[in-house]
Amino acid sequence: MTVDPWNIGSDKNNPDDEKLFRENELMLSGMWSVNSKPNFLYLLKYYDGSYFNILTKKQDSQLHLHENGWLEVIVPTDSASVSKRTRERMKLYREETLQRYTFSSTRLSWLGKTAEYLRQYGKVYLVRLPVSDEMLSIEMEQNKSFDVIIREFAREMNLPYLDISSENDQVAFTDGNHIGRQSVADVSKRVADFVKSNQ
Repeated sequence: MTVDPWNIGSDKNNPDDEKLFRENELMLSGMWSVNSKPNFLYLLKYYDGSYFNILTKKQDSQLHLHENGWLEVIVPTDSASVSKRTRERMKLYREETLQRYTFSSTRLSWLGKTAEYLRQYGKVYLVRLPVSDEMLSIEMEQNKSFDVIIREFAREMNLPYLDISSENDQVAFTDGNHIGRQSVADVSKRVADFVKSNQ
């Protein structure tokens, strides 16, 4: 499971009120089945495209779902495009997201419940993925104690934890936050090696 300050953070006004959790407004909260193919419930309630596009297999040219589950977002990777997206995303996080979120002990508790649930099916690992220096700085502002909290959580739950958030000097990002396709294989190998060494 990936961890970062945002997924154990919630609305500053009442961070432990589950009724205010952002997921309540998302598609998954209204789905009783997520693994059927085709998923008729999704198509009826949430698909906002034309059904004709499905029949003709016309896809969003920016998204490609690989057979292994990787949802590749295809965006221009020239330096000007990446720089523009990075500026916009960092501005959004600094001026809006950072102002709204704080640590939630309830969300941390749910992270523990999720880990326990997943343990029924195999070993569970925590991973903090790389982000740009600026994104890491914003995350530190959001929760200065995040590293201490997660390391203690991992110890208490007996979960191997890999923190590669600052190992970003060789990682390409699409926007300072999301890993670019040039670096996906390298970061995936780093995580796979960690999993193999903690079997």
